[in-house]
Amino acid sequence: MHQCFKFYNLIRFIRPYALFVCFFIFAGVLSDHAQADQWWSTAKVEETRQVDAGLTYERVLYQKITNEPVRAHILNVTGIGAQYIFGVLGSYGALFPSSDFSKQSEAIAIVNGSFFSKKPTRALGLVAAHNRILYPPHAGENTRGAVGFTPQTILFDWICMNDIEGNRFKTDKPDWNNCHAALGAGPLLIKDGTSLLSTPLEGFNLEQIAPRTAIGQTKDGQVYLIVVDGRQPAWSAGVTLSELGELFISFNAHNALNLDGGGSSTMVIQNEIINRPCDYAIPGQPGKERPVANVISIFKK
Repeated sequence: MHQCFKFYNLIRFIRPYALFVCFFIFAGVLSDHAQADQWWSTAKVEETRQVDAGLTYERVLYQKITNEPVRAHILNVTGIGAQYIFGVLGSYGALFPSSDFSKQSEAIAIVNGSFFSKKPTRALGLVAAHNRILYPPHAGENTRGAVGFTPQTILFDWICMNDIEGNRFKTDKPDWNNCHAALGAGPLLIKDGTSLLSTPLEGFNLEQIAPRTAIGQTKDGQVYLIVVDGRQPAWSAGVTLSELGELFISFNAHNALNLDGGGSSTMVIQNEIINRPCDYAIPGQPGKERPVANVISIFKK
């Protein structure tokens, strides 16, 4: 109950805009690296931080076989669902840096969430919170991937308007009708253990090299969040969607979804920006955060 009061106080912080908050609980244990069709020649752990009893952060330097550096920020979440509360924080009619959501919500960690537009200022694609659909799924030619959150698990699937009735999920897709929250983004990189890297990937550009943010889980429910820095040649080149998928395969991911990337890609841990955002970056220095429409957040219960 106390936790809920803290989040409702956020409405005062961003007034006159409304903030939506929803939570889901899950348990996860991360798997070790596995073999994949690697685009990297070496991988070196540069930093490890025990954020909390069940949260471990690593920064890993991958050296591409083409010799460019790529730095990935990997947040491992372990423990039973009772230890942590996961939430989606977002705003109506305004964009905010991920670190602002972190500071005002007292989240342990945050990564940026779904795609958005500036004119009009709004999330693009599916956003659900408080058991309500706040923004509808992508209505374009390609059905987009989404991640859904229930108190018991995390769901990955393609969600379209046929899965929605009014402002609720109404679908035969397992457990989606029980979602407390959801975000649409895309593409799905891995679905139910099958790599989708040889498919059109929902119409996205497969070869563009960029910063990336993504969420994935293993078959037994182990979960991790990954942010890859990019567009900073001396620090990190970034990766293609195919390379991002191969990175998740190396963690034995059973499901994986790409989130908004580019200048939006941000990881915040204990109110500290952990990665190096690329907007306005200069050699040797990180750039500035890009304001975003929503974030995925982790809270201590």
